[in-house]
Amino acid sequence: MPNTPRFLITTADARSWRDDTPLLFLGEWCCWGFKKEELGNLNAEVVPPYGWEEGQKKADYLYVWDLIERLLPELSQMLNRHHGTSHAPRYWRIMLGTWLYKFTMIMFNRWATVQHALGKYNVSGTVVLEFPREQLVPVDYIGFARLYRFDAWNQAAYGRILKDSNVSCIVKKTDVLDEGDTSDRQHFTPPPTRTLKQQVKRFVANRVQRFANLLTRPTDALLISTYLPFVQECKLQLALGQIPVPRLLQPTPRVSPDFDIRNNLSLGPEGFTGFEQFIRTLIPEQLPSCYLEGYHALCEKAASMPWPAKPKFIFTSNSFDGDEVFKAWTAAKTELGIPYIIGQHGANYGAGEFAPSEIHEVATADRYLTWGWKEDGAKHRPVAALPMIGKPAGEWNPDGGLLLVERGGGHREPLWDETPAFRKYLEDQFKFVGCLLVRVGEQVTVRLYSAYLYANWSEDTIWKDRFPQIQLDDGTAPISEQIRQSRLTVFSYESTGVLESLAGNIPMLFFYDSKSWPLRSQAQPYYHRLMEAGIFHETPESAAEKVNEIWDDVQGWWAQDKVQEARKIFCAHFARMPQHPIRVLKKALLAH
Repeated sequence: MPNTPRFLITTADARSWRDDTPLLFLGEWCCWGFKKEELGNLNAEVVPPYGWEEGQKKADYLYVWDLIERLLPELSQMLNRHHGTSHAPRYWRIMLGTWLYKFTMIMFNRWATVQHALGKYNVSGTVVLEFPREQLVPVDYIGFARLYRFDAWNQAAYGRILKDSNVSCIVKKTDVLDEGDTSDRQHFTPPPTRTLKQQVKRFVANRVQRFANLLTRPTDALLISTYLPFVQECKLQLALGQIPVPRLLQPTPRVSPDFDIRNNLSLGPEGFTGFEQFIRTLIPEQLPSCYLEGYHALCEKAASMPWPAKPKFIFTSNSFDGDEVFKAWTAAKTELGIPYIIGQHGANYGAGEFAPSEIHEVATADRYLTWGWKEDGAKHRPVAALPMIGKPAGEWNPDGGLLLVERGGGHREPLWDETPAFRKYLEDQFKFVGCLLVRVGEQVTVRLYSAYLYANWSEDTIWKDRFPQIQLDDGTAPISEQIRQSRLTVFSYESTGVLESLAGNIPMLFFYDSKSWPLRSQAQPYYHRLMEAGIFHETPESAAEKVNEIWDDVQGWWAQDKVQEARKIFCAHFARMPQHPIRVLKKALLAH
């Protein structure tokens, strides 16, 4: 352990900093804007990233998921006692499972990161910002997903951990989470303006909703946020023998936290230590208010929805996540024996070794509809790439430019410290562009992830420093239009756009470091075929070399038998498009 005492800085929130003593930054996220030489002038060190030792990721992943499965029945019992109910754990899994697994994973990362630092350094002290408690408690899962991106929320989380450690804590009280802002902020970036077409669809949906009771029979299936194109969802509802009725997301009833109630709640038996004790203490404090103080208001709103009373089944591909009214309604219906069906809603499903969303969704559903892949067990039903149903073969411009599509980062959601991986990811983007022929590089547009402003990485500034002439897009424009205007699309991560482009037969390639984001053994042969065809690459240099090779005849390369065969085999497993997809989907939905 280094002997020099250092003052611990846990976030980039300057209200917790000092400049009169040697500093220890808990991670790179504390010092986004500093260069190495500037850190040296500060007499500062950065704690090495947590979770990258051999086997650590998998060990933590298995441990935390086992813990989550043990926490769920404990949390179910606590809430049943408080609300005077007797719901099964599955009911509560549907209600709050997304929040529980995400909260547990994030807090494990924060807790393990602190223990990692304390085990390596001589920490002399730290500043803990103390906020009004009500600002730290979200109303619902979406509120939590906003909060944990705040430096201030993370500062409070680290402070909560450090107060229980043998570290001298200087407590500073403050009134708001962010200077000039509050925890109730609804958007980190301005929402994109709806197109005229979207406005018309929204207007019609709102009008139809008024007559939903008249158009809905008690036994009609409930379809909501299916990921199907609008026309195809209407066709599916007609095929099921019911009138198509759009279902809109409903706002969560807002009820403030009551700490007299929370102080008297306890989770699980006593006798735990370390993180298991910490998380059991924290859950009653941090539980979103819609599951506790607002639970009855939420259930009343769900019961008042003009939805079928005894649906033959419930189907969604998105609302299981942040639609609290839907989750409350569905949880109650499943206890009556109504089948609950979830559809895959993106990439990496059936492929990635670490897939927490997939685990939660499959555990929650009676049946799980995939875009082509299967797992052992009765729940999985391969159907089709839902967003692509009914869409014609993709359009693209053989004379267009190159579109490079980036992923987001910096929210620190995994169990390990993703910051060094994201920094390497950005360097790989620069390597890719730097290895392109000059005449190709002049035609590149970089599509930044739409949430890039959340993360403090200032990717637009970094790109302009490296490549002053580069064309940047802020990620808010429809990506389908950008792909249509491009000669070649390059995805630098496992994007849903990869599956959609392959299914639409649009020339593309993608690259990423599979060591950082490992694949399941059963998925590897399919990716290997794409690699042999030049579609998938594991290094930016390899991807750039392929782009240079095919740039003058992208269409000819894409039409090669080897390329098309690899694409078709991959799509049959991960982005399936059967001849009659609505029939296939109907059969899977009605199966027993």
